[in-house]
Amino acid sequence: MINSLLMWLRELLPLVILLSFALAWLQPGLRALLLPVLLQTALLLLPAWWFLDELLSSLDGMGLDWSYCMLYLIGTLSLLVAARSRQYRQRALSLSLTVLCGIHLLNLSLYGTGLWHEASQWQAIATGTALALGISASIAVLWYYLLLELSVKLHWLWRLVLALLCARQAVMAVTFATQLDVINPGPLLWDTEPWLNESSELGYLLQALLGYEATPSLAQLLVFLMAASAVMLWMQEGSDES
Repeated sequence: MINSLLMWLRELLPLVILLSFALAWLQPGLRALLLPVLLQTALLLLPAWWFLDELLSSLDGMGLDWSYCMLYLIGTLSLLVAARSRQYRQRALSLSLTVLCGIHLLNLSLYGTGLWHEASQWQAIATGTALALGISASIAVLWYYLLLELSVKLHWLWRLVLALLCARQAVMAVTFATQLDVINPGPLLWDTEPWLNESSELGYLLQALLGYEATPSLAQLLVFLMAASAVMLWMQEGSDES
């Protein structure tokens, strides 16, 4: 049950945090934001599921990693567009949500496929799944109202949170790029694993919000700072509230 709970939390938290932020920031209405995301996610996932075996075996077995790297890059660029252009802000956030939906739903489907034959575990899996859904929904609601409450006095809050979310996706893109040997990660800068485990509940929450890594590399830190700085600089004063 614990493994199932943590797996679902790891995959759901990035989605609910970005979704709650988009709803609180733009106030577009749940249907106006979710319908494009659901349609785009379906168009993304149906071919991925249909050709999953080919995807997993392509490019010397690294096809899925390449796909994730490109998707996170698209998600990063989408959030940069959201920071830069008020006109395309909702569309950009919708695309970034679609990217996360595609990645995390595909991960969950792979996880479920691996447990398909473990009939004895279904009760524990179902319990862990139900708990994770409840926790994720609670976090989504709390995050939504916390953002609305704080933004009344902290008008720069939207910039800060968007900067963290954008930097998180940029870090994930770099993480996959280093696994693919596309870039040199550089030296590891520190190790906070003894104090804050990445697999803990708080670790999952921080990873979903800002891409927390217990042992970050120089490349990850530089990309995090560049992406966050770009968002902070590009969002003009007075344009944080839409």
